[in-house]
Amino acid sequence: MGTNIYVAGYAFPIEWPTLAWFEPGGYNSHLLFCNGGPNPAPGMPYSTVSQCVAVPPNFGPNIVPYNLKPEIGPHDFRFRRRRTMGSLGNPPAPNGEYKGGWGKEALRAAQATVRQFCIHHDGCLDAQMTYHVLHNERGLSVHFILQNDGLIFQTLDLAVAGFQCKSLNETSIGIEMNNRGDIDRPGAAVKKTGEDYYEKGGGGKWAKYKRDIVSVKVNNSTIRSFGYTKEQVGAMHALDQALRRALPNLPPTYPQIAPGVQSWRTMDPWSLQSYSGWLGHYHETSNKWDPGPWDFAAFFRDTKSGGGGRKVFPLGLKEMPDPSIDPDKIEAQAIKYYENNERGDSGFFPVGRWGDSYLWHTGIHLHVDKLTPVLCPFPGRVVAVRNGPESPSIGSVNFVLVKHEFSVGPALARFFSLYMHLARLGDPKVKLQLPQWAAGKPVDEDGTGDLRVTLYDEPVGEGSLLGYVGEAGPEDLRGAQLHFAIFSKENVGEKLGDGFWGEIIDGTVGRRLLKYDELEKLMDGNKDGKVSREELLRFFNESSDAQDMRNRALFAVSEWTELPDWDESLKAVVPDSASREDLIMNQIQPSLWWTNVVAKHAGLPKDGEVYHYHPITFIKWMNERLKNPGTVAADGGIGHQDAAKGQTNTLLSDFDDVGGDSFVDESDFISSQEAADLTLEQLADGYPDK
Repeated sequence: MGTNIYVAGYAFPIEWPTLAWFEPGGYNSHLLFCNGGPNPAPGMPYSTVSQCVAVPPNFGPNIVPYNLKPEIGPHDFRFRRRRTMGSLGNPPAPNGEYKGGWGKEALRAAQATVRQFCIHHDGCLDAQMTYHVLHNERGLSVHFILQNDGLIFQTLDLAVAGFQCKSLNETSIGIEMNNRGDIDRPGAAVKKTGEDYYEKGGGGKWAKYKRDIVSVKVNNSTIRSFGYTKEQVGAMHALDQALRRALPNLPPTYPQIAPGVQSWRTMDPWSLQSYSGWLGHYHETSNKWDPGPWDFAAFFRDTKSGGGGRKVFPLGLKEMPDPSIDPDKIEAQAIKYYENNERGDSGFFPVGRWGDSYLWHTGIHLHVDKLTPVLCPFPGRVVAVRNGPESPSIGSVNFVLVKHEFSVGPALARFFSLYMHLARLGDPKVKLQLPQWAAGKPVDEDGTGDLRVTLYDEPVGEGSLLGYVGEAGPEDLRGAQLHFAIFSKENVGEKLGDGFWGEIIDGTVGRRLLKYDELEKLMDGNKDGKVSREELLRFFNESSDAQDMRNRALFAVSEWTELPDWDESLKAVVPDSASREDLIMNQIQPSLWWTNVVAKHAGLPKDGEVYHYHPITFIKWMNERLKNPGTVAADGGIGHQDAAKGQTNTLLSDFDDVGGDSFVDESDFISSQEAADLTLEQLADGYPDK
């Protein structure tokens, strides 16, 4: 029994019983011939399928699927290369075996391409029936088959395109879950046997894996259906965790009509093509209803999939040791974090004092005890880390950068959170529990020595441990603090469309220096044209206008970039060149991390210009958005089986789609050479930006 799933021949661990296509007992959809059963023992031949007769002049017996659509000529393939991979790599041979693997470039291309996971139910009794119908009868394929008992079969390498989800085959992977589906449907392609299907079918082998009988409303049809076994649900949670590591551009989210309200209808074509995440076959094709009663919202609320973990602020405070968010008290809780930050003497958002001048400060400082645990407020992926000894001149410059991507209603929110000045992990003098992400394998490194940045791609759930607070600042002023920031490449507030963040502060005018008359006038209490340290503190501690600053987004260059040139930026602040050089070398340079290498890996702009948000306000705002779906009514859902009485189902399951119309379209039958010859313009034409 295997313990991995595979992308371009590279293994990614899964903590669940899994069989790959090349293992005895597995099912192999790479085969260019019919196969009557699971893989044979080593050295034994595959079994033949009598219905797969010769198709002269090109194909002998046991090659061509026996029930192909008439308009599609005879062929021997059940999958294809992904267009975006061109001729990269070395896919499996006709017998399903690898010839030396694909290589890292092919792995990266596959990981960049796959961004949807299409969920199906098959209408079949077990995995063998599913494989036979797809591979031998219809010439189709899917990447995974999930059996009634929870056993996962990977039938295709995830780097190749399966024939399973029509218009999304290029950018998706898919799974067929064993489920007979609708119970009562008259006129189905094969007569359903009613509620005792699992007791009668297959000699009752699968009857011990219990299923509820429910009603489900999908695409305006209400259907009485079998549910899923607890073993299948457990397997999907394990697969979810493995896919988060294997496919970084596949976010753990689902189609929604409002925050937390699952869509049960087909998506419009443009939304579908630009969508990233999990989805049902019915979201892609309007005459389908699979996977029927698969509840995406409930699945991702479950803590096993990290979407329903502990909702938190990033750390506990002395006055609020438990950082868990209480949805009914989140406003009062947020005030404690504002006060912790703003009663200090530095580290405010969005401005920091430097002598008599001010620079944009794109996060906040939270003042707590050293080694206070730092937690992740939202599910995401750790993408960059620095973990070295303290800098003699500035203290800890260690950090963790997390990339977040999840649905908020019909929109997809993408943003980053940064946790700076962390304690060093693995220090033999200080025994600390390591975060789960630290057990992952680094992707790459940028730089050398103590200041190098390690690139990761490790999933983290909300509420999970990221690290511990370290100490920062010049030696005579050093203390425990966390620099906490949230920023995004796109305007998240505008994308989610509720107008909360108001007018964006344009911080590009002065580049690193604050050149924003409105803010300077607000802080200049005595109106002398200067903002003293006392006026700055008074503004954040006493002024009602400080709340407005908490609710404004700033568009400006990050303080963690090399460019614009720090020497040039600080001339007006530190006129003496020797002092300026010492300042940059000892206090600024050690903390910088936003390089072209890190930006490319994380998906950040190279110039460092992003939207910055007060991170406490952002947590409060996002949790309110996720909590409150408004007055939007669900357009479908799961209910008691009696709700389906008297209803007529006109939709198809995968088993009923004999012609495979919802599995493939004409583009899937372009030859391999034609696919390799596609230009970048043609590729871009067919696959819109996310």
